[in-house]
Amino acid sequence: MTSEDGSRRARSNADRQAAADLRLLDREFAARRLQIFRTCLARRVCLASPLLLDACKGRKLDEALWGMRPAIDWPDRPEVDLVIRSRSRRRGHPTTQVDTSLGPSGSKAGDLVMDHLALRIADRSVHMIMRFGGMAVHTTDLGGRVLTPPLDSWVDKRELVGFSLERILKHPVAEGRDYWILSVEPTLSGRVTIVEFKAAPIEWRVPWARPWDPIF
Repeated sequence: MTSEDGSRRARSNADRQAAADLRLLDREFAARRLQIFRTCLARRVCLASPLLLDACKGRKLDEALWGMRPAIDWPDRPEVDLVIRSRSRRRGHPTTQVDTSLGPSGSKAGDLVMDHLALRIADRSVHMIMRFGGMAVHTTDLGGRVLTPPLDSWVDKRELVGFSLERILKHPVAEGRDYWILSVEPTLSGRVTIVEFKAAPIEWRVPWARPWDPIF
């Protein structure tokens, strides 16, 4: 073997070692970043929408959260989003799916009309965006809003405001619950009606932050 061959082999070995070291560094960085991310959520999140907890039951919600990873722009963008269930798959945009238990104990996502379920962690709360049929439900700390096709002309807003959300939202997440309609207003285009409702958030923690000291 010539000196040139030896030099080339040494460079090749050094390059392979550098590549291996960088891969290890990437793994260590990702693990540490995930640890920081989970610690942040454990310290910050203390509430959840009751509709989300009914739409995605116990262990299944926990499994989804354990699989959550920080986005590239976190924490510059502090909101955290996770698609739990979606029937749509656009080319180039794969959808994260979790086999989520819904509704009464023992039922599965496929037993209910649900096209999309995503959770959003914002500030101290975990909320959801759920779509089914022509309707969408967005929850907030106050309660949330339902976006629905225009109501029939004979429906009087006075027959809805102050009454149960069940009158508008025919879905297990609203059945038998004390969620009250606050307002009913059409958009300027008249193509969508926005129904604001009240549903107090529930004290809740991410699975790696349990048990916890109650805040109420």
